[in-house]
Amino acid sequence: CRRDRGRSATPCSGSRCLDLPKAAMSVKIYKKIQHILLIFNCKYSIVKQDETYQNAMRYSDRQNARAESDRAARNAILRTMNSGVEFYREVQGNEAFRKWILDWVFNATYAPPQS
Repeated sequence: CRRDRGRSATPCSGSRCLDLPKAAMSVKIYKKIQHILLIFNCKYSIVKQDETYQNAMRYSDRQNARAESDRAARNAILRTMNSGVEFYREVQGNEAFRKWILDWVFNATYAPPQS
């Protein structure tokens, strides 16, 4: 999902686009990460399909679902290493970026159980 398809590589969560934090990143790394985020944007469905995460969403509270989302997102990030080591390094070395990506994935995938 991307809003304004030719203009921005910022992933969207529903109707709300999230801005990639530029702090402590070189322009070269920022552009590569934008490209990799497009790939990861397609892969976040892997997080949503994770069985443990689905069970946590259905049968547990938001906090436990968040922990399972973070675990599944980290696994998906490891799978993107073949698309670019820069993304993995940025996630590992930049706390603000890691928090941003994990928040983005959780907000894009969390669906509380219907009552």
